Amino acid sequence: MNGSYEVHDLWTERPGGRIYGQVFDPCDVHGERPFVICSHFFGGSHRDSAVWARLMADAGYGAYAFDYCGATFSSQSTGVSTREMSIRTEETDLECVLDMVRSLPQVDKRHVYLFGQSQGGLISSMVADARPDDVAGLFLLYPGFSVPAQMRGRFGDVKNVPETFLMWQPLGKAYAVEAMDYDPYMHMSYGGPVHIWHGDNDPVVPITYSERAVATYPNATLEVIRGADHDFSGSDQRHVAQQIARCIAEDTERTSAEERQASYKAG
Repeated sequence: MNGSYEVHDLWTERPGGRIYGQVFDPCDVHGERPFVICSHFFGGSHRDSAVWARLMADAGYGAYAFDYCGATFSSQSTGVSTREMSIRTEETDLECVLDMVRSLPQVDKRHVYLFGQSQGGLISSMVADARPDDVAGLFLLYPGFSVPAQMRGRFGDVKNVPETFLMWQPLGKAYAVEAMDYDPYMHMSYGGPVHIWHGDNDPVVPITYSERAVATYPNATLEVIRGADHDFSGSDQRHVAQQIARCIAEDTERTSAEERQASYKAG
């Protein structure tokens, strides 16, 4: 993965605000190309997901890394505060980003993928469930399917949720209530390919949540990263990026073969 790429800022609108992000586009690729939308983890920003966007661009694919609204005090996206942010506001953000990316002239609309780290993986799964025809595949790293259970374990019942509480940063009641009301395993109807990577030493999201997801999705795989915790770096990061690039290459080649076969039959 030694390609060159260009980076430029790109904003998109969301109800009541704007979403900031960066496009990573390979320089030596002409025409339409697959695109990967990279969602950061809870408390993160586009800088965290940009690490992966760069790896995608190095491999010859376009990528977009963005700030979820209200994700942190330093989020460049607007319209939602940290006390208003919830899995539903982030779902709205990602749907707006998906619409924007699909509208870009260089994007192959048949091959737009959602990539998510931790809570970003949970949100990506929500959008894929709602928009299956617009998502070519899911790449999930230690996805936060545990968030609803964590909120239920902390508060027990919605009536016990205060107006604000701390979880590394101030959050509002909506974050806990909306998570407690959501069962991710009841929303795993997405039939496209779902690829999950999870460390077996993850202290934040137990790997059992991903094991259950693989058993629930119609078409999913799980690779266990031995010794990794709730993050991938070094050789683990390079390995996962290579696997993602391989999945996209195989997917696009399969589509091309199907199109050639259809054209042959039509002729």
